[in-house]
Amino acid sequence: MSINGVRVAQLVGITAATGFAGFNYACSYAVIPTILFESSDTPDEERQLISRWRKIYNIGYRISGPAAVMSCLSFGSLAYLSAPYSTSIRNKYIAAAVLLPSVILVHTFVHMRWLLGALNLRAERLAGPGEGTRAERLAKGEARTSAIEASMTTKEMIHMWSKYNIWRSFTGLVGALLGTWASIELSEALGADSVLFGLVR
Repeated sequence: MSINGVRVAQLVGITAATGFAGFNYACSYAVIPTILFESSDTPDEERQLISRWRKIYNIGYRISGPAAVMSCLSFGSLAYLSAPYSTSIRNKYIAAAVLLPSVILVHTFVHMRWLLGALNLRAERLAGPGEGTRAERLAKGEARTSAIEASMTTKEMIHMWSKYNIWRSFTGLVGALLGTWASIELSEALGADSVLFGLVR
């Protein structure tokens, strides 16, 4: 791979991981508190609240998958390339490549599975069918999903989702920082400007 190829791989990996972390943090820290601040006392207000959450959720679903794939492929290729130069650099890239996809899988399908199912069940019940994404069908029909949906208010579920989601942003950020650290070290090992400085020269 040429130096320019290395820079492109570094840029794609870092941008994808950082974008994932930034989007999730913005959702949990800015967007969700804003919609939760509004009243949801009437049925129409509650319907609007869950509809807004579902829209945010589907946007995140479309962003997270591609970001995880791009980050994993970019950092994975850089791990392979860096192996002859440094085991330490290679290991940082491997960790960065594995972290983002594993975070999405563990958080989505383990920690958040039934909560997401309950939120989508509530959304379908109050606001009708959604966009038909695979994410909306997660844990649908499972007993634990129905139990959570029956025991929590819409605001309580969205607030809990926001707290889980912000942890996804922090773990995504760790992957981005590892990739950035490894990229600087690899650029130095190759005798080239790092992607962070070479692009502005």
